[in-house]
Amino acid sequence: MPPPPSRPRLSLVSRLFRNPPSRQYASLHSPDIELAELEHPSDVAATKDGALSKPRPFFPSLPVSLIPRQTEHKHHHFSKCDVFVTTLVLAILALVVVAFALSENPAVTFVETAASCTACATALAPLKILAQAGDDAFTGVIVEFCIGSAIADPDVCRGAIGSQAPILAHSLRSLSVHLPGATRLCTNVFGLCPITAVVPHKVDLPPESLAVSSHEFTRRTKLGETGLRRRWEDEAHDGETFQVVQISDVHIDKEYLVGASDDCTKPICCRDYGPSSTGPDVKTPAEQFGNRRCDTPQALMDNLLAAVEQIAPNRSFTVFSGDVIDAAVWDATEERVLNGLHDFSDGLASWGHSANSISETTSAEKPIYPVLGNHDIGPGNAFALDSTINAASATNAQQIYNMSASDWRRWIGDDAVNQVQTNFGCYSVVHPGTNLRIISLNMNYWSEQNYWLYASDWPEWDPNGIITWLASELEAAEKAGQRAWLISHSPPGRRDIFREQSNYVYQIIQRYRHTIAAQLYGHAHWDEWELGYEDPTKPSSESAIAVALLAGSVTPRSGDPVFRVYDISKTTYEVLDFTVYHADMFAPGYQQGPSWKPFYSARDYNQFLDPPFPPNAALNATYWSLVTDALEQNDSAWDAFEKYDAHGAWGRGCNGNAACRKEQLCILRAMRSEDSCEVIRPGFALNKRDLNSFQDEHACEGPGLGMLLRQVGAEARAAGAKDSLAGPGATRPRTLLSVLHRQAEAAVHRHRLSKKRWWRV
Repeated sequence: MPPPPSRPRLSLVSRLFRNPPSRQYASLHSPDIELAELEHPSDVAATKDGALSKPRPFFPSLPVSLIPRQTEHKHHHFSKCDVFVTTLVLAILALVVVAFALSENPAVTFVETAASCTACATALAPLKILAQAGDDAFTGVIVEFCIGSAIADPDVCRGAIGSQAPILAHSLRSLSVHLPGATRLCTNVFGLCPITAVVPHKVDLPPESLAVSSHEFTRRTKLGETGLRRRWEDEAHDGETFQVVQISDVHIDKEYLVGASDDCTKPICCRDYGPSSTGPDVKTPAEQFGNRRCDTPQALMDNLLAAVEQIAPNRSFTVFSGDVIDAAVWDATEERVLNGLHDFSDGLASWGHSANSISETTSAEKPIYPVLGNHDIGPGNAFALDSTINAASATNAQQIYNMSASDWRRWIGDDAVNQVQTNFGCYSVVHPGTNLRIISLNMNYWSEQNYWLYASDWPEWDPNGIITWLASELEAAEKAGQRAWLISHSPPGRRDIFREQSNYVYQIIQRYRHTIAAQLYGHAHWDEWELGYEDPTKPSSESAIAVALLAGSVTPRSGDPVFRVYDISKTTYEVLDFTVYHADMFAPGYQQGPSWKPFYSARDYNQFLDPPFPPNAALNATYWSLVTDALEQNDSAWDAFEKYDAHGAWGRGCNGNAACRKEQLCILRAMRSEDSCEVIRPGFALNKRDLNSFQDEHACEGPGLGMLLRQVGAEARAAGAKDSLAGPGATRPRTLLSVLHRQAEAAVHRHRLSKKRWWRV
């Protein structure tokens, strides 16, 4: 058979520009992708049957001429030159992005930053091409890399990475080389490109209503007058209070095995991992009420609930801030996640009905207001924008919403149940007999660790309409003369929340600051807070307008188990105080039955304020801003904070590092993630705070693709990116980024050969 006719070779410049720029560009997922010059943007997502889902609007202010439109092709020719050209274009674009970023961060040298960002872009090129070859090919390379680099045990790599990689592959297929989507991946996932400015968007909100007294609001509202809000600032706390309990991040391990070793190579231990993990030769066996390297046994959870019943028998309600499922994300199958969530809800439902209950009211009269955590789906964080999608082994999110709605009905009522099912896990309910509206948010749709959210070249300003829904609920509360509490798993200012969504949510918080009485969150596993200011770039106690309170976790792997009991004003629904209760795991007799005692009170910080905060005043944003100022100026206050924050965790804290302390203070003052002082410095080694961030991420996210890729990026940064893409003849050891890049290239080559075609160069 004669060879195909030869084609004239084109110069590199000719190959780059053989088609007019307005019509065709080199693509990361296909050399045949066109720009739709006059088409409206769409984000195409694959459903279970392979059909395309309904397009969703992108960022409304983008010029339509820049939005890509994919076209279907029968063949994709992945030649060496395609890979080379794609890599070169990526490198050039990365240099442009870096040059722009450096205009805002001159401390980072151009050479170092360009090297790291370009290295990431170069490594992404074959991965994007490989993703187009199919999920199996892409996942195989990532799993092989994880196992070969010994980042985790093989079963962890196959389970955790294997279940998350198809989602990343889906997103990579949707990205275009010439738009910011790839750079966002290199910034958020690898940490190798500079952080860019937030895409500006002004949330459309009604103007602030006229503030009137409670009496005037009632009188004028009855007369049909609109545009009013109740001036809650004039409401005086009359001394009457009620109690609220908050429990967060329980991470119950159904496979916890008493007697199993608490020393293992897995992210969590105290399980049967084979002969060496059980039996008489185990040196440090797991005990009944938990161990430091393990997630929560059911016995500890039952003991905690019994303690709450004794300590706060007359609580009005309980807020559960999410994360039921343990950190064994490599085994987070759909069945295991659904069963774990259902069993936990059933356990809470029977809470208070025991024979020794001393409550004056029944459990049904003390509702629980839950939220969904990032672990409460399999794989973790994987809440698809289209909640019916079930990629690879991922759990269909709609199943989570339907089951949660059914389990929560006894507490939240039929209207809120309908919201959970149709509003992606969010709901709003007025607590019976009060003017307090509880607004439960699923912030997993704003998480940087949710790889479904990278399937677009431009960010959507409001994924699934949750931001718009939040604004409408707060507007309804204001019109009804109600106060509102925001509850969610992750607070809006966490570093792992997309900066765009954090910014837009903060605009809403600013607008309705008079309506919002409290914000309760979890996720961090530490005992902290986030502050909002009139002008976030100029924080001061005089301009503090909002505070988010973050509760510590139950799981022993993040310190002593804790829960909170709040004292709430019956008049204003503001927090007057809270007490953190803990079980000291090193106390004698702990394993015979944990003893739950007060750890600290929010008002304990008052001793460091001069003058002290008024004893009957609500602990509002002003109080917490003054406390944060004290942490900055007073070493004794800082020492107290580090103790309370860690609640018994080891290796937590700045250990006298002034730069670490400064950065932590900045985090406390950042209800917008863009204000958290996070700076990615490509080419520099990890500092103390970077290491703490890894500890935090491991605690919150567990092992998975995010931890793997972040570690790859961290090593490249620590190496200065000089050898991040070292070739075969390099005298220095290759970095993980280099290894990943070469394995992806080899897989692309194997894929070409498997097609048995003539390949053109």
